[in-house]
Amino acid sequence: VQWLAKLYKAPEISEMLTSLIKLLRASLNTSSYTHMLEEELEILSYYIGIQRYRYDQQFEVHYQVDPDVLAILVPRFVLQPLIENSFFHGFSDGVGEIVVNAHRIGDMVKIIVEDNGRGIPEEKLDTILSPFENRKHSSGIGIKNVDDKIKLYFGEEYGLSIHSEEGQGTQVIISLPYLIKSGGEDPDVKSLISG
Repeated sequence: VQWLAKLYKAPEISEMLTSLIKLLRASLNTSSYTHMLEEELEILSYYIGIQRYRYDQQFEVHYQVDPDVLAILVPRFVLQPLIENSFFHGFSDGVGEIVVNAHRIGDMVKIIVEDNGRGIPEEKLDTILSPFENRKHSSGIGIKNVDDKIKLYFGEEYGLSIHSEEGQGTQVIISLPYLIKSGGEDPDVKSLISG
């Protein structure tokens, strides 16, 4: 497909395919449970690159990330499901704005993903992070999985909180420990999972 895109002088198809290949490679890399926030943001850029072609550049994404949190450990693929929800549930035809903010507060890191979309109805918002067996609908599974993954890796005091109002957009806050990758594998996280 890459070759055909180049042959028929369709660079946008070639670029989109490159993003898709990089996204798939990242999802198949199972060498560790976590990676640095910087790597997570790079993977997110591939996903956003694909969406740019799908929605014809109708949305904007802004980053406000403090450099001192780029090396913190985050579970793999925690940002992409949140951004995906903005596209599929928050925006109409991909039109909107997303802001990704990450900063340190003492021993914690807050990553905030905010959109200016439709927002979430209150009755639905109350159940998004509730256990699957207590749900009346199946939406929000990706968000719940992200929350569960963070709690599994780092502890119950970490995870997601969601603030939303219909017609005013949605803000998802990820709370993580300020834990820097220190060479080799992720011993702290691995002991939590296997222990």
